[in-house]
Amino acid sequence: MDDNLIQSLKTLARSTARLATMMRDYSKLKDDVVENAYLMEKKVTAIAVLVDNLLSSELKGSISKWLDSERKEVDRAKDEFKFQFGSRLKDLLKSDGLQVRGQYPLLRFGIYTLKLNFELGEATLFFGPEVEKIKSKIPLQPGTIHDIVVKSERDLKVDRSELESLGRDLRTAYERCLKRDGSAYGGKVLITDVLKEYVFMKQPKKFTVDARRENFREYPRAKLSLMLFRLRNIGVVAHGMHLHVATFDATVDRAKTIWVPDNDEGAGTYYEYVSFEHPQD
Repeated sequence: MDDNLIQSLKTLARSTARLATMMRDYSKLKDDVVENAYLMEKKVTAIAVLVDNLLSSELKGSISKWLDSERKEVDRAKDEFKFQFGSRLKDLLKSDGLQVRGQYPLLRFGIYTLKLNFELGEATLFFGPEVEKIKSKIPLQPGTIHDIVVKSERDLKVDRSELESLGRDLRTAYERCLKRDGSAYGGKVLITDVLKEYVFMKQPKKFTVDARRENFREYPRAKLSLMLFRLRNIGVVAHGMHLHVATFDATVDRAKTIWVPDNDEGAGTYYEYVSFEHPQD
């Protein structure tokens, strides 16, 4: 017998076995068609590719017919999923005092933006209007998204003790930058330089002794942004601090600017410089 023919039959046998396994896995997903709509879509696509590689046969025709039927069911399930997804997410976030605004693919709640990708069945959570990425490739599951938002709220929470000393610590960081640059008091300094100095100042002693990653206390840009927002709410003028709005061109340079919320609903402003009035005696 032709060796090539034997090899083709062996390849067909392996492909058929793999196809049977994929169809069994697909069948399990149908226990919850709406919840698994996007996973089912990926499986159907993978099955279709595998079927295309099979030899022309009655089996291939039967499977192709089945695929057409399943695609129609998946499309219906996806439409229902979108409706249920939005409704369930709104209910979950409402329990935390967050009101969902906007429409697909961009939903906003509080200072967050959620960008949905129904084709890939995933979402990306941003701080502000797509300013800082918090987490990407989140499964389109309301409960999972809610848990990530709750964790973000916890991670970004500004401690009262930090806020009480923030104005004083930022002034100290500002003064260090002035000394480094040989600038006069009251002059404008890049806000990101001051924030970097502030982060270094707030490191625990064990980091200054042993500068390893596990000893470093992280300050994500989103948290620094929120800290400036909270400080401004209690009155930055009282601290003699002035934030200077960034020029339009500068807003794209993350090394020089930082976005700070104007309110709890996601509006905000990019700032490039900060200055302090000379402390009064």
